Amino acid sequence: MAFAGIDAERASDRATRLYVRRLSDLTAAPLSGTEGATGPFFSPDGQWIGYFAGGKLRKVPVGGGASVNLADSQIDRGASWTHDGAIIFA
Repeated sequence: MAFAGIDAERASDRATRLYVRRLSDLTAAPLSGTEGATGPFFSPDGQWIGYFAGGKLRKVPVGGGASVNLADSQIDRGASWTHDGAIIFA
């Protein structure tokens, strides 16, 4: 499971970031480098999370790591990652 949220301990900065939680766990872990994230969605193989932040469409490995900029996107209106690797977004 992945979601964008605000860390309760750092709520004063109001910055969202991505969190991941395995269904077998009770707690979610933040993914570093995903500040400002909205609209997360998974790659078909479940290895990547696509998201929007800072006027860009980006992706980050599910286990953490460096985010990759994919395209400019000023407005987050949702996205879908197709089985052939294409990402469709508005």
